[in-house]
Amino acid sequence: MFKKLFGILVFGLLIATALPAVGTMNEKVSSINNSPVTFQPLVGGLDQQQTKQDGMGFYILPSQWLAQGFKPSVEKLAAVQLYIFKHDNPPEGIEITVSIRESLNGIDLAVANENADQIEDYKWVTFNFPEINVTPEQQYYIICRSDGGSGMDVYCWFYGNDNSYDRGDAWMSADEGNIWSKFETDPNYNYPDLCFKTYSKKTNDLVSEPGQASTGIAWSENFDSYTLGQLLDGTPDDGGWKLCDCPYQSDGAYVVDDQFLSTPHSVEIVGYTDIIHEFTRIFG
Repeated sequence: MFKKLFGILVFGLLIATALPAVGTMNEKVSSINNSPVTFQPLVGGLDQQQTKQDGMGFYILPSQWLAQGFKPSVEKLAAVQLYIFKHDNPPEGIEITVSIRESLNGIDLAVANENADQIEDYKWVTFNFPEINVTPEQQYYIICRSDGGSGMDVYCWFYGNDNSYDRGDAWMSADEGNIWSKFETDPNYNYPDLCFKTYSKKTNDLVSEPGQASTGIAWSENFDSYTLGQLLDGTPDDGGWKLCDCPYQSDGAYVVDDQFLSTPHSVEIVGYTDIIHEFTRIFG
């Protein structure tokens, strides 16, 4: 996969009481654009999400922290997923840290770390942490930072433009989380929101087989049981996958072998692809 990298130097005014205006640098990376992605769903407990990406991402660096606001609709939070990609050759062993806060400069309510070596190209990275209580409809923030990367050798957090998530905003700090600026106030960006999912249960403790009461066994789908080139659109041999009954166009998904997290198959999500798999008696 070929990716183009470019940096944008943005001189913004970060205004704080009794402090002069500060110049800051922010950069974004151009990556995949409308490429097929591997879809390996984690079911049960999913609450908030913003999954639209426009082939772009913001640097995750020790000095440059990123944040995405969200409002839960449930009272528990136990995991988040962030859509992250690798550009060029970051050093091995980089740790990405994610925390949950009630305010951008508040205390960490929960913290989780993941080794970025798992990201071969781009991936929904899962961060499980001890379950915390949250207040529905109250604003919270996912804070993301790393302990390595420089120049073009970086990990980046995907985002989507046009206010893709209207229950929170994307933020950036160029000084390790001290002063924050909202991306939507920057003329170089079109109201971006970072790609994320929140869960009320840990992602490895969600649901058992379809139609059965939960036994604490996680259900997952790797699409290896389907025929290469098969269209998943609700026919009897599609394993329960069907088109979304949505008020907008929804297309099926083809089983492919060119993008995957586990061999040999994955499913291609492009354009108006929108398929679902229903379950009953899911706890959470």
